[in-house]
Amino acid sequence: MLYCPFCCSPLKGSGNHQKTCTKCAFTDYNNPRPTASIIIQRNNKILMAKRAWHPFRGYWDLVGGFVDYYETPEEAVVREVKEETGLIIKNPKLVRVAKGKYTNYDTKQRLSIIDHQFIVKSFKGDPVASDDVALIKWFSKKDIPLIDKIAFENIRSLIKLYKTGSLTRE
Repeated sequence: MLYCPFCCSPLKGSGNHQKTCTKCAFTDYNNPRPTASIIIQRNNKILMAKRAWHPFRGYWDLVGGFVDYYETPEEAVVREVKEETGLIIKNPKLVRVAKGKYTNYDTKQRLSIIDHQFIVKSFKGDPVASDDVALIKWFSKKDIPLIDKIAFENIRSLIKLYKTGSLTRE
């Protein structure tokens, strides 16, 4: 954020840390934004989504996205799964919370995120790519794309844990 959302004066500060308005003293703390992502399992395979838009257009990702206003991370991941795949899930299990980075491709604003990472093994429907997903595909552990073809460090680290069997709540 470069300008105050209240009086439009410049914000002063450095890097990604807090910035203060030069006129009205508003402070932008640049707090992390909550996100939610999920490993959807079926027959020892996981569902991955190829991103249709930046950032990381064309890279593989897990289904997920930002938590909306007055929404829990669990509600967000259920909504994102339905929007991006058409699947209906219930009772996703939280397996970990991870920090991450997200850069808005249009504004170049860098955001810190707190990603709530879930896993689910039961769902209704057949997955169809929609919303901001170009393609979806089931992958066995040995066929998961190379780490450098997976978007976002927080997703790469979750995939590494999954591949090694280190997720404690599977």
